[in-house]
Amino acid sequence: MEREGENKKWSIMLLYPDYSGLETFYTLSEAPTAIDGIEAAKDEMIKVNEWNQDDIIDHDHEDIEVILVLEGHYPEYQWRS
Repeated sequence: MEREGENKKWSIMLLYPDYSGLETFYTLSEAPTAIDGIEAAKDEMIKVNEWNQDDIIDHDHEDIEVILVLEGHYPEYQWRS
């Protein structure tokens, strides 16, 4: 039985803002709810992206679209170059 507030594992795919083309971002997150996992994934996307620092200030979570949220970690779906 899960305890309230206990973190769950999430696999999340996000779409970069529309001015970035059709580029996606996939990450594994741990958070109590899917919403919290999505917010953490968006924070990570902004932190690791190639935008310069001035651009990051102008972006917020509302510019990023959610494509997929799966409960559990599925690292096999991560793109490796």
